[in-house]
Amino acid sequence: MKAITDEARAVIAEDEARRKSGSADVPMEADETSVDVLGLDDAQDESATSAGAAEVDEFDSGSTENLNDPLRGYLQDIGRRKLLTPQQETELGMLMDEGRRASMRLAGADTMSAAERRELLKTVKAGEEARKSMTEANLRLVVSIAKRYQGRGLTLFDLIQEGNIGLLKAVDRFDHRRGFRFSTYATWWIRQAIARGVSEQGSSIRLPVHVGELSAKVDRARHRLLQQFGREATPEELAKETEIPLEKVEQLISLAQQPASIDAPVGEDGATLADFVAQDEAESPIDMVAQTMLRERIAAVLASLSPRERLVLELRFGIMDGKEYTLREIGDMLSLTRERVRQIQAGAMKNLRLQRNRERLESYIED
Repeated sequence: MKAITDEARAVIAEDEARRKSGSADVPMEADETSVDVLGLDDAQDESATSAGAAEVDEFDSGSTENLNDPLRGYLQDIGRRKLLTPQQETELGMLMDEGRRASMRLAGADTMSAAERRELLKTVKAGEEARKSMTEANLRLVVSIAKRYQGRGLTLFDLIQEGNIGLLKAVDRFDHRRGFRFSTYATWWIRQAIARGVSEQGSSIRLPVHVGELSAKVDRARHRLLQQFGREATPEELAKETEIPLEKVEQLISLAQQPASIDAPVGEDGATLADFVAQDEAESPIDMVAQTMLRERIAAVLASLSPRERLVLELRFGIMDGKEYTLREIGDMLSLTRERVRQIQAGAMKNLRLQRNRERLESYIED
């Protein structure tokens, strides 16, 4: 998640830098290994409409009088970006798919000629540029959706950053072969990311800065001790860990647990606090910590395998990108037969059954 957040912030930072340099309309630079992705600097196709066009049409880059300079510049810059046609979306999706496959081949190949490696690297580069083009062409969609969530505890700038995280997820998971427009698919991811950000960060209670800093320090210590002890830390343990007086720790805990009416209105659209409360099936903090520790243990176990074995298992069981690939699909990616992939998987599973690896995971496996 941190990598995604950093990338989302980088998009805004890059646009601000372009605005200050007066080169906001200059297309991305190309080096000797880059490609002109779809000729996106050509005249825009007037047929560039989509199921999400209504969302984009709400974007008004001119209504920025009350915004701070960085945000105003960002909105003005993305307002000048061109929408994609359905054909361009499909072609970008194809380039991204080819780039991912090339990246997997590079990771899984034991030997490869220099010429083949150069071609694969060029394909990876084209995929990365296609991903960037798809993202930048849809930044306006994020803003139009983010505006609907104002007044719920986050600034518009923060809402946009949360939405950009959802946009990046949508770009990475978009399947152009299904035939629907990208904006239709991305809208759901953007809304989900913004709603989660509002739920996790938004608050109608504003604490003084120094109190907020102390509260954050106690919260970080609580998470550390939860992982260490497997239970909630006592106020005394938190006071010792943070070197904050016990009385103040108890006050901070009390502030964090202030009750609020489930029917309390949030924002101006009639939404209530109940709209943002986690459902019964949501994970508890302890469950979330356990899941994090399990992922770390799995990563450590996979590290004991050869690069090819690890790659095959990551693809086969959806560890890499959430999609479970078939033996044939993996074989096509790695230029191997289906039977050879099955043999590699079998060998990897045999290694995972070794006693030292079983001990790492057995406490997480239900009887």
